[in-house]
Amino acid sequence: MPLSAQFALQTVRSLSTFWEYALRNLGDSVFDGIPVGPEEGALAVRFLADHDFATDTRRAFANDLKKFARWFSTANREPFVAVRVTTRDVSDFRDHLRREQQQAVAT
Repeated sequence: MPLSAQFALQTVRSLSTFWEYALRNLGDSVFDGIPVGPEEGALAVRFLADHDFATDTRRAFANDLKKFARWFSTANREPFVAVRVTTRDVSDFRDHLRREQQQAVAT
């Protein structure tokens, strides 16, 4: 294998290892201080890993998920568990952002 191909392969492996580590840490840190189910960190990491999002997009998803999980656990008085989220929860969260937080919500 030519030297440039070996370098390219090593670079790809290094970046892959970096992203795996970064995503694992993201799953751990997204829900810091928020009561969540045991699988939620892994679900967040898997979702982000399965999509080719830009770094800023990953960060935005993580931030939005953290806001929602915090709101969900407070509003429902239970840990955030993704399978427990209803359409009503999403609607109520949008209303919360718009009315109480004065934030614009995307459609």
